Amino acid sequence: MAAKKKSKRSTGPATKTVKLPKEPKLCTRLQRLITHVKKKPCNNIILDFTDVYVIIASSISHLVRLKALLGENGCRVILCNLHVSTRAVFRVTGVGGHFDFADDEAAAKASISNPRQPHTISEVELVPGGTKTLIIGSSTSMN
Repeated sequence: MAAKKKSKRSTGPATKTVKLPKEPKLCTRLQRLITHVKKKPCNNIILDFTDVYVIIASSISHLVRLKALLGENGCRVILCNLHVSTRAVFRVTGVGGHFDFADDEAAAKASISNPRQPHTISEVELVPGGTKTLIIGSSTSMN
C-alpha cells in the first residue's frame, strides 16, 4: 500500500515574530518592517516588546501605519511582552484600542488561532501613591 501524502492546509496567513529593540532603534526597525510589508504583503506579525521600556510618538505612528497595511490584506499585528510603562503609553494616548495585546508570544499565537478573543488594554487605574495599574481583559474595545 502506498502511503498517503499529507497535504499542507493553509489556515490563513503565516505568522512572523519580531523581537523589537529599544529606542531609538525601535523606530528604525518599524520603518524597515513597513517597507518589507509593502514589498511582500501578508504575514500576521507578533511584535515582542520585551526590551522596550520607552516608546516615542514616531514609533507609535509607525505601529499604527503597520497595522493599517496589514489590515488591508486581512493580517493582524499583535503586541506582546509589554512592560507596564509601555502599556500605559498606549492607553493614555488612546491608540491602545486599535491593537491586540497578549501577555507573551504563546498567547499571541493563540490569539491568532482564535481571533474572537483579542486581548486589549481595558483600563488604567490610579492607585494610592500615584502608581498606575493596568487591568488586561478580553474585551474588543477600550470603552
